[in-house]
Amino acid sequence: MELLSNLLSEKQCSEKAGVAPSTLRTYVQCGFLRPIEKDNELFFEESEVASVFRSPSEPVSGFKDKAIKKSPVAEDVVSTSDSRALVLNQSDEVLEKRQLRDEIKALKQERDWLRERLERLEARIEREQVIKVAEMEMMKGLIANRATKKNFWRSIGLPWFNTDVKN
Repeated sequence: MELLSNLLSEKQCSEKAGVAPSTLRTYVQCGFLRPIEKDNELFFEESEVASVFRSPSEPVSGFKDKAIKKSPVAEDVVSTSDSRALVLNQSDEVLEKRQLRDEIKALKQERDWLRERLERLEARIEREQVIKVAEMEMMKGLIANRATKKNFWRSIGLPWFNTDVKN
């Protein structure tokens, strides 16, 4: 039952916050307030509304006594300009958060691409190393084979070729 006592109707909330009901609905559409709908009426938690509509220097407990003692027209003008400034400030924050999310997403995609590229380059380097090792082994085999074969002219050791017979 304590939960229901902390709920304010749309009208009560707009009076205590010093804003028009349309401002409350705008805040709901922007996602700054989460209403509870019951019997086609919107109800708001008092603490949530207090945290959204209080000034930064004003304590949350001062929300209940926020009603300004001015004419209704002046009160509406002041509250509308304050709420517009608050909405603009909060919408700027939302835009910044979206931009940061987009940047994070782009950086994650770039990171994934770089990882994939690195894996492909490592695989390529490994293949090239295997090929070079195979070529070196083949060259060693050819050199060893050539050293074991004797040239006919060298084997007979003809003096005019100026060669010595080596065994």
